[in-house]
Amino acid sequence: MSLLEIEALHVRYGPVHALKGVDLSVDAGTISTVLGANGAGKTTLLMAVAGARRWASGDIRFEGQSLAKMAPEDIVQAGIGLCPEGRRVFTALTVAENLQLAGAIQRDAGRAKRLTDEMYGRFPILAERAGQRAGLLSGGEQQMLAVARALMATPRLLLMDEPSLGLAPQMVDTVFSVIKTLREEGITVLLVEQNVPRSLAIADHALVLATGSTAASGPPSSLEGGELVRAAYLTA
Repeated sequence: MSLLEIEALHVRYGPVHALKGVDLSVDAGTISTVLGANGAGKTTLLMAVAGARRWASGDIRFEGQSLAKMAPEDIVQAGIGLCPEGRRVFTALTVAENLQLAGAIQRDAGRAKRLTDEMYGRFPILAERAGQRAGLLSGGEQQMLAVARALMATPRLLLMDEPSLGLAPQMVDTVFSVIKTLREEGITVLLVEQNVPRSLAIADHALVLATGSTAASGPPSSLEGGELVRAAYLTA
């Protein structure tokens, strides 16, 4: 069953036509990866789903409901979380304060506390660093905090933008392990990644963008090592 449906999506930045009629269907409980060179429109696609970028035409539907007129905070309440590129944690605040802010979406303080404890159990390093300023964490630790912060809203769909970017190989392994675990727990993931082999290895579906248009779409087995993937990364 499709949890997210993107239909004939066009997004413009003034005269720049960033997305040109993109279609994507994301089934519940799966990992879908979006691949393509820098400037292909990958982040724009995620920002449109998150409500941070309005679109010119087409539609995005979550659980059958159009997101066209929904504010970003309402989209979060509907069940869509975002881990943005570059982590964007509040570096001057502690780990605990970052999670406390994220938990403000929960109207029940007791539930927010239970979710925080759950995040500490899921990411023990965050429990160890709870009183430390987020800006002093390593890149991998900040990525774990970014994931935990998004999960505080208990999303059914998690958007992840370049979660392995700039991380050491061991931490890259950890990030992809976390993504697979999320799927096992029933959380649907829409993943933007430059690490093509690792992305295709865990994905159920892949979309390849080239200059805002769909170059290929289908199961990873049909794309891995394919000319369309290589061509998308050679297209400026």
